[in-house]
Amino acid sequence: MRNVFWMCLITVACQLPNKSENPAPMSPNAYAQLFHLRIENTDTTLYIFNGTDTISIQKKSSPTFCLGSTTQWGYFHVLELENRIAGMTFPNTIENQEFQSEYVSSGKIKDLQINGAEMDWEWLLTYPADYYLYSPFDESACERLASNPMTCVPFCDYLEPHPLGRLEWIKVIGWLNGKFPSACAYFEKEKNQYESLIKSASNESVLIGSFDDKQFWINSNKSHVHQIIKDSGHLSTLNSNKGNTPLDQEQLWELLPQIQHVILIGTAMQQDQAEKQLRDWKMRFGNHGYYINTSVTSYFEMGPLQPSLLLQNLLELPSPQSGFIQKID
Repeated sequence: MRNVFWMCLITVACQLPNKSENPAPMSPNAYAQLFHLRIENTDTTLYIFNGTDTISIQKKSSPTFCLGSTTQWGYFHVLELENRIAGMTFPNTIENQEFQSEYVSSGKIKDLQINGAEMDWEWLLTYPADYYLYSPFDESACERLASNPMTCVPFCDYLEPHPLGRLEWIKVIGWLNGKFPSACAYFEKEKNQYESLIKSASNESVLIGSFDDKQFWINSNKSHVHQIIKDSGHLSTLNSNKGNTPLDQEQLWELLPQIQHVILIGTAMQQDQAEKQLRDWKMRFGNHGYYINTSVTSYFEMGPLQPSLLLQNLLELPSPQSGFIQKID
């Protein structure tokens, strides 16, 4: 749900990475567009770039990390790298009992926020990790930590236009942690599974987003969500060029009669209200309604790592089986 333009903000990193105007040829990615690994003799450098603005990240030995979102945790989890995480935001929201017991309750991983709100700047300044992974839309932490020895790395997986491009950022985590072969193996297995499921287009349309009683928030037509709907053989109604586009009730009601499948995303606390809304729309417009419970499915943490599972669910509409999507009758 975002725009590549904000990659320009990466220059505010805590420890400014090196810039290179003319980097050497890079090893090609399968889908990812916003990072490359340049292999030159025995050295490898990570490049994260936007247009002509390219920054380089050097690998450190046995690094530790602070994570700016729970989505980043998923990449560490599948590579069994939780022991490299020094701190992260919202660790208590991760629906994984083993992780909670071994790392959160024990205090091995620091909650970077005080009471779930303000960042614990004192801790970050006192106990710096080697890298801070952050969203390029929220560079405020790096601005506050300008004198800190941590290297700030913009983690731009969600800006990739294809779900497999987003998944391919697992190679970044693998390379930084010395588990690049494992990351490549995971990517190839999931890529092959995803590509085997791609279906040609049909005439049924799908709308995915969140609804707050007044506005329906959707991704842009350049997002990975748009692409995965297309790959499921459905028509995507995400037709805006802007991310996080709101539709007011009048716009939404004009659109809903044309939609066969409406999927709402929200937490367990929001599900009752979402189900009520979906049933109302079904009576008014004849849509099939579905819900992605992010609290139960760990959608934000594991969705990027399992795009084939979401694709499979979309292929199974109107009767999705086990996975991320639950049908609301």
